[in-house]
Amino acid sequence: MLKLTALQTHFHSIVLFQK
Repeated sequence: MLKLTALQTHFHSIVLFQK
């Protein structure tokens, strides 16, 4: 579960960066 959260956070960061 912790890994999934970290992955989500990373994904969100990428989306924010792309935006």
